[in-house]
Amino acid sequence: MKRKVVSAILLALLALSACAGCGSKSNSIIESSNTNSTDKSIISSVVSTESSKQENSKEISKVESHAESSKPEVSKIEKKITSIKLNNSDNVKVYDDECKYDYISLKGSGYNNYTNEVKFISTNPKVATVETYGNKGYKDRVYYKVKAVSAGITTIYAQTKNGELKTDKVTFTVKSKAEESRLVEESRLAEESKRAEESRLAEESKLAEESRKSEESRLLESSKNANTTNTRGNGNNFNTYDNEEQQNTTQYVLNTSTKKIHRSHCRFVKKIAPQNYSTTSDLQSALAQGYKECKKCF
Repeated sequence: MKRKVVSAILLALLALSACAGCGSKSNSIIESSNTNSTDKSIISSVVSTESSKQENSKEISKVESHAESSKPEVSKIEKKITSIKLNNSDNVKVYDDECKYDYISLKGSGYNNYTNEVKFISTNPKVATVETYGNKGYKDRVYYKVKAVSAGITTIYAQTKNGELKTDKVTFTVKSKAEESRLVEESRLAEESKRAEESRLAEESKLAEESRKSEESRLLESSKNANTTNTRGNGNNFNTYDNEEQQNTTQYVLNTSTKKIHRSHCRFVKKIAPQNYSTTSDLQSALAQGYKECKKCF
């Protein structure tokens, strides 16, 4: 008997869960059950209790729903960036294929991470490109990477995605490593060439000075010899034997052809050919050179 009652109760509960509030269907299930009047009474009581619980649950849900809808709405925090600033605004010089890293600082509300809220711009991507490099754990920073591409000049800056705020601009000057090496080598060769030229000019100046001194010495010696004796005929004093001033001179007349020494008034002087005529005031020097005294005038 107890087993039948339990089965009937379970059947009633299943019916209630399948169709909540469907009283007619539940009653028909009860009526169709081949149970006695006591069992029907028990089942009816159970069904009534479950129906009452369901009604109460619906009422509570309605009250809670009404209370929830009557609560004032909590306003969401508006996301807004109020400032954006470069960490470093100094001009930068880099070589091609070199990368530089830095960051921008941001302030605002409603953000836990500004990485996706800004963009970086290079005015000449052929010279250098720029891209976001994350925040590295800093809430109020966004790091960026600049990659040098080729020699030239470009400017780098950042702005909010809506374009309302922008940072200052940084000038990036990119130099070619190959070009730099070439210029350094050219400078080195030019310096070596300059030093070699300076050395050559110094040597030429030294040789010129030595040559000048040598020439001065030679001229001085020639002048000295000219004042003592001139053993080569030049005809400068030819036919001056009859010149009164010449007659009173102490110089001796030389015949460079016959190697004879004459006094200036000697009659043989006028016979000396111009190219063989010379004079000297140093008799001993002429004798030492192989000249002989004229037997007519000495």
